[in-house]
Amino acid sequence: MSTGVIVVIVIGAVILVGGLLIALRARQRRQLDNRRQEAGTLRRTAEHHELQAERQHASADREAARARKAQAEADEQAALARTKSLEAQQRAQAAEREGTLAQEHYAHAQALDPDREDSSTEDSSTNSGERAPSDPQLVEPRHNA
Repeated sequence: MSTGVIVVIVIGAVILVGGLLIALRARQRRQLDNRRQEAGTLRRTAEHHELQAERQHASADREAARARKAQAEADEQAALARTKSLEAQQRAQAAEREGTLAQEHYAHAQALDPDREDSSTEDSSTNSGERAPSDPQLVEPRHNA
């Protein structure tokens, strides 16, 4: 072989290797670009999911706040109901005491009354436990402060 043929073969080989290297680098760039595009798409998808998650968390937080407020209102209403029930019980007890006091005053007035009849002919309503009509002159009014 002549020197010219060897030089042409070497130059051809160098050009071929150079072409292969250029093609290989172009392929790598395309792969990198594809990976960058895929990564960008995945980032956008992740941002979308993150935004959705934040919205759902915000919605859940608002719902939890409404539930806590409703629970607090229910607790307040329950406390108010307990207070009113206790007040009603206290008023009923006070009324019972007043009724008992009225009975005692009536009985004492009957015992002191010089015009009353013999105890054997006493009004049957007093003996049966019914309340006797109150006489404003006989029963002292009681004032609660």
